Amino acid sequence: MIETPSSAVLAWLLTYWIHSTALLGLAWALTRARTWSPAALDLLWKTALVGGLVTTTVQLGLEVRPAGSVSLERAAAVAPSPAVVTSIADDARAPRVVPRSDAAPSSSIDSRTPPAFATPPAPLISRPSMHTAIVLTWSLVGLVLALAYAARRLILVGRIGDRRAVHDGRLLTELELLTRAARLRRRPRLTSTERISTPIALGLAEICVPESALTDLDLEQQRSMLAHELAHLARRDPLWLGFASVMERVLWFQPLNRVARRQIATSAEYLCDEWTVRRTGSGVALARCLAQVAEWVQTSPLGVPVAGMAEERSLLVSRVEKLLADRRSAPGSRRTLVIAAAAVVLATIAMAPSVTGRAARASDAIARGLETEVSAAARSRSVSVSSHSATDAESTNDGVRSTRSRTARDSVVVLALIGRLRDENAEVRRAAANALGKLEDARAVPALIAALGDRESEVRAAAAEALGHFEDPRALNGLSALLADSDRDVRKQALEALSNYESGVPVDGVLRLLQDSDADLRHSAAHALGKWKDRRAGPALAALVRDPS
Repeated sequence: MIETPSSAVLAWLLTYWIHSTALLGLAWALTRARTWSPAALDLLWKTALVGGLVTTTVQLGLEVRPAGSVSLERAAAVAPSPAVVTSIADDARAPRVVPRSDAAPSSSIDSRTPPAFATPPAPLISRPSMHTAIVLTWSLVGLVLALAYAARRLILVGRIGDRRAVHDGRLLTELELLTRAARLRRRPRLTSTERISTPIALGLAEICVPESALTDLDLEQQRSMLAHELAHLARRDPLWLGFASVMERVLWFQPLNRVARRQIATSAEYLCDEWTVRRTGSGVALARCLAQVAEWVQTSPLGVPVAGMAEERSLLVSRVEKLLADRRSAPGSRRTLVIAAAAVVLATIAMAPSVTGRAARASDAIARGLETEVSAAARSRSVSVSSHSATDAESTNDGVRSTRSRTARDSVVVLALIGRLRDENAEVRRAAANALGKLEDARAVPALIAALGDRESEVRAAAAEALGHFEDPRALNGLSALLADSDRDVRKQALEALSNYESGVPVDGVLRLLQDSDADLRHSAAHALGKWKDRRAGPALAALVRDPS
């Protein structure tokens, strides 16, 4: 089955757009329907943001096909081989040599030479396809936006490159106590610089504060400031904001990612405020600190989303009001929220439609078309051969040329079908096995014997049925082994194939079928043993007089 890299990437992008829209849209609808705690909102938006990536990758990786799923590829794109279809069509349309009567004039003989084998058509993708153009457009836009974000991050790093470590013993002692309360392994690095106007958490283990925070804030306010930024580090908020910012730009075709990033940042501020209040015992000091920092903050001071104490100026009023009113969120069951989020993700995998780069449904039609075309080719070849036997000496040369041309075409067909026995799609493998059985070319026997071990039961059954047409001794052991297959249809086809042999069949496996749970299989096994007249079958057959069927 053909699946180009561009179609695979485009299928992933389209499936992601469907899944992310469903999850992010659900999150947006839930936030409008009722008021949620900051913890619930944080989990809700993070699940929606990451869930689209997870459900898309898992669904396409496991090839889950919920109702409504579609495919990018045309049916022709998964055809077994251009040469196969062309060969079969030419063979079916080839002129036939018709026997003439003695009274017919010689001019009535159709002496046309059959057309030469058609050259296989050029590959379907001979120039950049629409899929490739769309993927390239997405890649270029995403790359430009990602590079712009990286450049702004580098500007920020350069801007605060002069920061220096804080050696104030009181602040370091407070930070050490808060670090233990947060259960972090080691105390974060505390630095300061004049280039920023609000405290920020950097990376995994650094808090950077403005110089004015060391001089204009009292110890209680400084302690609240450190607790707030330490909460950001404990929650890994700098990493989450960086990840969300990259997703917002790389997957730019999903505008709801920007909404998710802003909501995650908002929830993080409220949650860090609550953590600070729990550790300091009062929200008054933090409210005073926020009011003081608000005087320092400029519009968009840093240029990129960071875990800063007062980066979102629009939230300052509501945060201060909540702190002064001492309104804390009621503790809820985080386990319940996590279970609900996991259930939504699993439901998305199982139910949300997907877009695939391979045409699994189209391959079914191709497989059926392949069987029909090969059947027609086999019938036409049979009719043509019998017609040749009745021609007179005057049409002998034309018949020889026609036979040679047809033999060349048959070789290409058989070899191509043998290759299709290793196709990725099970329907194509099954159709190829059925077609080879109808063509009855001995060159297919080794490949069909190998197909008896296929992982799909329908392919094993088709290979067994095809080998029944050959009656080749080489297939006896493989067919006998299938009599113990777990699939009832496979056992049935193997027994029917062995029934075509007159002798030499190992009867041990057939004797075991006399105890099979399926009455039809027991009946067919008894009939086959009677045909072969093997004396070892006598006692087992005699026991069947008590069979419930």
